[in-house]
Amino acid sequence: MRTSTQFDPADPSEVEPFGFDFANELAPGETILSVESFSIELVYGTDPDYRLRLIGLPSYDGTLVSSFAGGFQPDCTYRLIATVNTSLSKTLTLFADVSGEET
Repeated sequence: MRTSTQFDPADPSEVEPFGFDFANELAPGETILSVESFSIELVYGTDPDYRLRLIGLPSYDGTLVSSFAGGFQPDCTYRLIATVNTSLSKTLTLFADVSGEET
């Protein structure tokens, strides 16, 4: 499910955490058990190394799932996608886009 807002444009020289809050997707009492994946797609532009923009492993704390990412290129738009497994045996996915900031 697409989030209601997109990420602010990212400075190509910075690495920062990008997160998704699954609170609105979870039923009362339901919890996140694991992060199945945190991935990236190139939506617009040319970046042969787009998969390298994710840095390290994702983590979660309560309803928040995050991963570090950086080096987003100007004139490119990327889609960050987080998928989790829950205590009610559901798999939930959220995604949002981020663009590389013009320098």
